[in-house]
Amino acid sequence: MVCLAGLAPQDRTDAVLSAIQSRLANSAEEERAVAADELRRLAGERLSELVPLCGPALPGGLAQALDEPADTPELVRFAPAG
Repeated sequence: MVCLAGLAPQDRTDAVLSAIQSRLANSAEEERAVAADELRRLAGERLSELVPLCGPALPGGLAQALDEPADTPELVRFAPAG
């Protein structure tokens, strides 16, 4: 899994090849963690595209609406604990 969100189409091939090369030596556990991070990035990107379509902005932002600390990184908010 490689999230390509935000990359120009001409840069995607290089990004995929670079990700593959840098992850070849990962253990199974490391690769699961990296793949989970990539999935969180992808989900975050897709959610950020949908949120503006759902209505007016939430007062205090998404963190307050979810009753989460504002300093929690955006992608971690949607990640399962553990």
